Amino acid sequence: MEFISQIIFAQFWTHPKAGRLLDPLWFEADADEKTLPQQLRDLHKDQILFFPIHHQDVGHWTLGVVDITLPAVRFDFYDSLSDNGRATAANVRFEKWLKEYGPSYDMKFQKKDCAQQNDGISCGIFVLTQLVRLLISEDISQPIEPTDARERLLSILLEKDPSSLSSVSKCNLSVLTNVQKLAKKETTPIPSAFRKFVEQSLALGNLDEVRSRLAEAQHCAEKARSDLQKAKSAQGDADTELKMREQFHRETTSTEQALCRKGREKCGSEAHNAASSPQPSNLDSRIASLQTEMSSTMRAKGAEEVCDKLSCDREQKIEDAKRRVQSCKHQVALQLTEVKKRENEVCSLERSVRVHELMIEVEDGKFTFPGY
Repeated sequence: MEFISQIIFAQFWTHPKAGRLLDPLWFEADADEKTLPQQLRDLHKDQILFFPIHHQDVGHWTLGVVDITLPAVRFDFYDSLSDNGRATAANVRFEKWLKEYGPSYDMKFQKKDCAQQNDGISCGIFVLTQLVRLLISEDISQPIEPTDARERLLSILLEKDPSSLSSVSKCNLSVLTNVQKLAKKETTPIPSAFRKFVEQSLALGNLDEVRSRLAEAQHCAEKARSDLQKAKSAQGDADTELKMREQFHRETTSTEQALCRKGREKCGSEAHNAASSPQPSNLDSRIASLQTEMSSTMRAKGAEEVCDKLSCDREQKIEDAKRRVQSCKHQVALQLTEVKKRENEVCSLERSVRVHELMIEVEDGKFTFPGY
């Protein structure tokens, strides 16, 4: 970020007003509230400050522009993932710094509309592109296509003679010279898919930031695998419960049917015996006989109704168990998808870490091929 932003500023700042590009780590958006950005030397009126802002806690970059013009200081804040909380925090932090170190002017803060990114990795590209647009007075709100923006930034690095960029540090001029030499020596084009992956890997941040993302992704993947095992265990329990309820229902229904059948047979036998027996001669005895027969019939019918109700209850519990099984299967499928997603993310970040490590080895001259 510091290297490319310095090259951009050296090429495109032509405003008559004094302009100044600050180090990307100057503002430190997530630093302790008691630790303010360092005091700036030679801070005076009629000056514009540009500074990329790193939000380390969320791995995000934004852009701050401060215009110091009597009788006020205007702080414009550009965020490609617009967030009111982030803007407010930046405003409060800069206002504290201004009261401590800056000129005693009134301050006006503006959260500016700007192009918004559609992914979680292109914030650095958006900040650099927004810086270019501000320096050459392009429309800051026009959409940014990350691939095109990367191509444009690369062309910016290659088009100017390093010796003409007097405001760039010696270290960065040396890096720029080596980059341009390497570009001239390149004869075999890098496959576009691989080039895009390398660009995306570098856009994730520096090596420590990518390693931090990898550690977090590994933690998320491990949690996803743990949740998957829990979901599978719950599905196993639900399957077992369903099988037990179905078996219990079959066996209990068979027993109840046998008991009801015996009850009906007994009732029928009693009725037959009563019919074949001599009828009581007096009315009271006959009524008593009919009452006994009716009581026996009602007991048999009542037993069947109870069995039917119990059977319905068991069938309802079986249906509930089936729904639990389906719900558990759905949860397992969701967790399988989550595990694959997290493992793919880990795999991608592991490769990104290796890209950064190789880039460092190449820059340090430690990476060589045998025979070369």
